[in-house]
Amino acid sequence: MHIFLTGPRRVGKSTVIQKTISLLQEEGELCLGGFLTYWGVEGDPHLYITAADPGRRQAPARLADYQNGGLIRHAEAFEQQGVELLRLVERLQLICMDELGFLEADSPLFQQQVYCLLDGDTPVLGVLRAGDIPWHEPIKAHPRVRLCEVNLENREQLPVQLAALLRLRIRH
Repeated sequence: MHIFLTGPRRVGKSTVIQKTISLLQEEGELCLGGFLTYWGVEGDPHLYITAADPGRRQAPARLADYQNGGLIRHAEAFEQQGVELLRLVERLQLICMDELGFLEADSPLFQQQVYCLLDGDTPVLGVLRAGDIPWHEPIKAHPRVRLCEVNLENREQLPVQLAALLRLRIRH
């Protein structure tokens, strides 16, 4: 089973993922794959993608730039580094996808890699950005995907619940 978090912006979906992964890591080494996205700090108007595994030495890639009130995407970052981060899944126990959104709309190789992993045995813990995003429909409809709504009332308990669910599916 794969778990994708949904919910309004800034409700804490990425924080739930980080806390869930931390709980799983407390029990021993976790072979983690996939990616995280994050905005630059203090005046850095760029969105980056990096390996979810902090031990993986790979420079982050710029996914988008915030300029003049809008986003300028770098589709090649998804097609290159994004795909690479999702292809390195051998012997992994968990694949992180934080987050999938509208920026990937012009990245068919990246989308195909996401869809392919949903048919695999390695559990995925990810975030689907809110909104009507057409390429998310196959993810939401996949028989092995469970959607989990994050809200102000459940976000503190979710990491414990998700870690318990994933513990049952993680290969040791």
